[in-house]
Amino acid sequence: MKVLICDDHSIVRRGIIEVLREDDPTVTCVEASDGDECILLLARGTFDALVLDIGLPGKSGLDVLKEAKQRWPSLPVLMLTVYAEGQYATRALQAGASAYLTKDATPEEVCVALKTIMRGGTHFACAPEPIVPKAALHEKLSSREAQVLKMLAQGITMGEIAASLNLSIKTVSTYRTRILHKLGLQRTGEIIVYGVREGLGEG
Repeated sequence: MKVLICDDHSIVRRGIIEVLREDDPTVTCVEASDGDECILLLARGTFDALVLDIGLPGKSGLDVLKEAKQRWPSLPVLMLTVYAEGQYATRALQAGASAYLTKDATPEEVCVALKTIMRGGTHFACAPEPIVPKAALHEKLSSREAQVLKMLAQGITMGEIAASLNLSIKTVSTYRTRILHKLGLQRTGEIIVYGVREGLGEG
């Protein structure tokens, strides 16, 4: 088994190596101290798994993860980090990680997680937060808000919407503000893009 360990703290890398070698004396470990070195080593050799930190200098571990999975999609990746928040586990899962552990995990759990992902399984110590499909976001809009969203997606101006629905521009603006809030957007242009992407501008 050949494992690449990417962490900017040498003492952490050495600790992981000791844990893995105690479990399997035949394991070969290669060290990287930042994201660029990690990608370079992956390009130069073949590895059975990658153990990757999130808090790296330069490129974050999540950026490294995305690039690694794009270039080597079959590479199992174990994220080993101090971040215990579910949002980080979610982002790691979405980017292609097979396992996510915090650095207070036991040596046994690290070894179990590594063996699990090398068999094609997953191991998440932090439960990823539910991923809400973007297509479902507009379902929480009121009927009037949904109507305004659809008209904006069709390229209809605020003034034209107001005239068509027999509303004041101020009222239409209020609906627009509510739509932005409920969809987690910031500008009218983003509403239009969202509506078009979801097929709301058709018809």
